[in-house]
Amino acid sequence: MSGIKYHALHQSAFFRMGSTHRLLRLLGVTDDHLRALSRSDELYSEYDIPKKPNKKRHVEEPRGDLKKVQARVAKLLARIQPADYLYCPAKRRCYVTNAARHRHNRVIRCLDLKEFFPSTPRRR
Repeated sequence: MSGIKYHALHQSAFFRMGSTHRLLRLLGVTDDHLRALSRSDELYSEYDIPKKPNKKRHVEEPRGDLKKVQARVAKLLARIQPADYLYCPAKRRCYVTNAARHRHNRVIRCLDLKEFFPSTPRRR
């Protein structure tokens, strides 16, 4: 792999975290700082990125310290070995490998993705 040491979920820094103090230490922030981050109205820069003609994608990008805290959380979560049933959020797994795994199943469920992914185009 890419040099990252993966570990099981039960060995994660977040698993059974027993105290707020431990979370604060793990994230490298103080209690007051984390509370301030949760109350601020100016935590995100918002802008639109042009896409296809007459379409745009709205972006809410975290700023400063919030971005650092979120990056720390993402880094810690990325070290957890993904479960076998997860595909898209895991490296070297995708919807194609997921579909291949279910290829010979007797039952296939179809879900309405529109509610979960409103920007997903409808195709037949």
